[in-house]
Amino acid sequence: MTKIVLEGMTFFAYHGFYEEERQKGNEFRVDVNVDVPDYESADDRLSGTLNYEELYSICKGRMNESYKLLETIAVLIKNDIFETFTDVISVQIRIEKLNPPIDGPVEKAAVVLAQTRSEQA
Repeated sequence: MTKIVLEGMTFFAYHGFYEEERQKGNEFRVDVNVDVPDYESADDRLSGTLNYEELYSICKGRMNESYKLLETIAVLIKNDIFETFTDVISVQIRIEKLNPPIDGPVEKAAVVLAQTRSEQA
């Protein structure tokens, strides 16, 4: 199995349970780990593996919309990845909201979702 990883994707977005969060916006960090079958070709072609530009585009598209919960965003990104890339075996997504509006010093709040394709069915 081969793991394709995008770490530290940073987005300014308008997610949050409270209306003020969705109006004001905040900085978010997204990491995605995708397991695919081993790349065993010596032809050095993108067609035999997962294009991480497309993976980034999926994340960016969902982060550009507005949702109340990080959990919702993670599920939608996961669903988009499984629909777009039929060879994907499993996905792990971590979404962090930096400096969440909590009454106290908190660097970030995070949600981590991990699922295999067989668990999705």
